[in-house]
Amino acid sequence: MSASPRLAVERSPTAAERLAAELADLLAREHHILADTHAIIEGEAAVSVYVSLLARTDGRRIWWQVPTAQRRRPLWTYATTPAGAARRLAAHCRQLQTRPMTELVRGRLMLADVLVDRDATPV
Repeated sequence: MSASPRLAVERSPTAAERLAAELADLLAREHHILADTHAIIEGEAAVSVYVSLLARTDGRRIWWQVPTAQRRRPLWTYATTPAGAARRLAAHCRQLQTRPMTELVRGRLMLADVLVDRDATPV
């Protein structure tokens, strides 16, 4: 008996994945910023914009941590439209590009940290 070939089933993108893709497209077209998107958990997606600048979406709103060295505590903000988020994220990205990379990496969450924190099973 021969094995039947498996058919690849295409999965439709979620609302979060569609909004993340739209944001990444706007960042590229209007702000010349190459961002990548990732489905991170069910119902959420992430847009990696720059080192220490990671936006997340649930398909309705987009939120991220404002990258400022002057605050003691993180400041979270959000946008309800991809265009508004793209404008503000582009401004944050330009500001981050003026800072030394070592300053950005030290003590900041990276995409891998978010994925491990949300999806890893404790041992």
